[in-house]
Amino acid sequence: MRGLGYDRYAAAGNDWGSPITVELSKIAPVIGIHLTQLFSLPDGESMSYPPTDQEEPSDLTPADRAALAGLRDVQHTVAAYAHVHEQQLQTLAYALYDSPLALLAWNSQVMGGLDPETLLTHVSIHWLTGTAGSARDHSNIVSWNAYDTGGHYAAHQATDLVVEDLRAFFSRVRGEPGRGSAVPSAAPHDRASHSR
Repeated sequence: MRGLGYDRYAAAGNDWGSPITVELSKIAPVIGIHLTQLFSLPDGESMSYPPTDQEEPSDLTPADRAALAGLRDVQHTVAAYAHVHEQQLQTLAYALYDSPLALLAWNSQVMGGLDPETLLTHVSIHWLTGTAGSARDHSNIVSWNAYDTGGHYAAHQATDLVVEDLRAFFSRVRGEPGRGSAVPSAAPHDRASHSR
């Protein structure tokens, strides 16, 4: 961004872009970051299968129970994706870089919530740019919002809502009057915003 003449800017990320955006905020002069997914797991848990054999705490709220049930579903249905990325990323990278069919198959298993055009757009970007094999701190949260619509790919599933949320957040961190309202919620799995 400095090469483009910007001294300060904002960043937003989803899915793998969320941790990348957090890391960007550590090295770049961003005024704030907006995340539509925050990976925050209970102690001893991971995205990989098998899930922990710990007993479920009895003091969980209904929202926490729903979030834990969502984690269990991920662990049982698509955890292999995260597991392979954690342990054999380079081996996988060769296959994804070598075959557009392998790239499409690998991505379609975890991007099942996307319409075919959006899925093909994601896969095409990785394929045409040659990045299929390489494209892969909560204390300063100033805004936390959860919504009844959208989902893992909120920018595609609830575009207007994400745009309004981005405008409201970045208006606040820039010190301008907000263009929208944000309703705080205790559902941490949906959306978080962070500012410096």
